[in-house]
Amino acid sequence: MIVKNKDFHKFPKFRHNLWTKHQNKDGLYYLVVSNGIYEVPESDAEDFLQIRSHCTGYNTIEKIAKESNYSKKRVGEIVSSLSEADILHLPVKHMQEVTQDNIRNTLLDAVRIWRDQLAETHIVNDIINNNVDKNVLTGWLLESYHYVKNFPSALYNAYENCDDETFKPILYNYYQQECGHEIFVLRCLLKLGLSEAEVKNSIPLVSTRLIDLLLKELFCYSPYSVLLIASVIEASEFDIDSAQDISSKLNKHYGVPLDLLDSYFTHIKVDVEMGHEKLLKENIDYIDKISADKIHEIVNKIHDIKHAFDVQKLEIKDYYSHKGNYMPRQYVDFFAI
Repeated sequence: MIVKNKDFHKFPKFRHNLWTKHQNKDGLYYLVVSNGIYEVPESDAEDFLQIRSHCTGYNTIEKIAKESNYSKKRVGEIVSSLSEADILHLPVKHMQEVTQDNIRNTLLDAVRIWRDQLAETHIVNDIINNNVDKNVLTGWLLESYHYVKNFPSALYNAYENCDDETFKPILYNYYQQECGHEIFVLRCLLKLGLSEAEVKNSIPLVSTRLIDLLLKELFCYSPYSVLLIASVIEASEFDIDSAQDISSKLNKHYGVPLDLLDSYFTHIKVDVEMGHEKLLKENIDYIDKISADKIHEIVNKIHDIKHAFDVQKLEIKDYYSHKGNYMPRQYVDFFAI
């Protein structure tokens, strides 16, 4: 739907926005959008969240008010306040009208927001805070094993589908550097008492497979998108003090060995030293080679991948804490039926 300039306030839609309760200040939310971070009073934030699901660009303010049980005046106030903060999704326009600098900066803003959100919502935060069953710790490592094992094949897809002879070596080098890194996670699982055979023969959760499939789809569609994904998923630093703190908490909460995650932390350190998180920064000019007609689809696909990680977190917690589910998840062949 293309909304005319004069009507876009009447059919409100907002740019990508993330709302989280402020951890250190009661009564406040913080709102993250590409142009900044805002502190919002809790009452105003919850009013917006009440109408947010109806703000798709297809509903009038009158309909939004009716569906959310708010007055038309209140909905109008919310829309106006967010418009003043430059959060309204502007009317659709052709990519040819957007400058190359604007495309680059918007993509950088998007990957920054999704990288920060994934770090903030990662299942490890629930694990180290003792908010989950011990089996979830095992499950997270099992799914990490499969994810890390499959990631190089997605990178190779990008390499095979790349027709830029200057970019192909960068992709191949990244692919080679990621091959075999599942060994780091396997060593952790062995310390939990699992055998190498049962780990290697286990089956990833559907959400883990989904992440793999979505990455391959994106990398085939645009090999340059590997740079954007690397900025979202790769660690940017390694902190030995934080690693030791996590190890102590896991030992206290779950009775696991203090050195359980040593190999996992080594993996993070290796990736950081190889500069994987810096791939985008060091090769930023390749982003300008992405054709304008692919930009929307790339952004949407990266957003899907971000949400696939959210789904994976939920599925790990559900599957591995559910009494009677196989640990690890088993292959279902013909004879199993």
